[in-house]
Amino acid sequence: MKRATNEKGMTLVELIAVLALVGMVVAIIMTLFSIGSKFNSVATRDVHLQQDMNLIITKLTQEHRTGECYSLQASGNRLELSVNPRKDGKVSSKAPCGDGAKQPTEIYSGAEVKVCRLPLFEEEANAPGELTECAPIEKVDPRREDLRISIQLLSDDGKEFTEETTLTRFKEVEDDGKETEVSE
Repeated sequence: MKRATNEKGMTLVELIAVLALVGMVVAIIMTLFSIGSKFNSVATRDVHLQQDMNLIITKLTQEHRTGECYSLQASGNRLELSVNPRKDGKVSSKAPCGDGAKQPTEIYSGAEVKVCRLPLFEEEANAPGELTECAPIEKVDPRREDLRISIQLLSDDGKEFTEETTLTRFKEVEDDGKETEVSE
């Protein structure tokens, strides 16, 4: 018998080695996609918390600059604003805020929210960035006072996002030295 001298093709050992190398490359690629997906979901969650914070601050700033007396109540995942009419019942009056609050309006609903009133000046503050249990913010009169607050959002997976801001309203000083709101 004549033996074939032309032996083309792959041996079983070569085939197993190629399959093992391809398997390792596929495993590395899948691991990279998995890590990338996890980082993407974390970044997306952070962006959503930042957007929620921007929305809250924008709504509160608008209410402070254009509205009347109000109160803030944060409970669980809701932030509500209640308008407090002035004692004399007139919208444009300079009378102090009244006691009766109207039906609360939802400002935010989503992640757990906490809002704390802070001293207007840093030297009056205790520990910066540290929030304690806060009582509802009652009877804010934007015509007479600025409001410095700390807002904290806490996502379901424990990510915390805290922002401090001061809500202001342009005031004009009268001849007697008292501030009054500038009519727009």
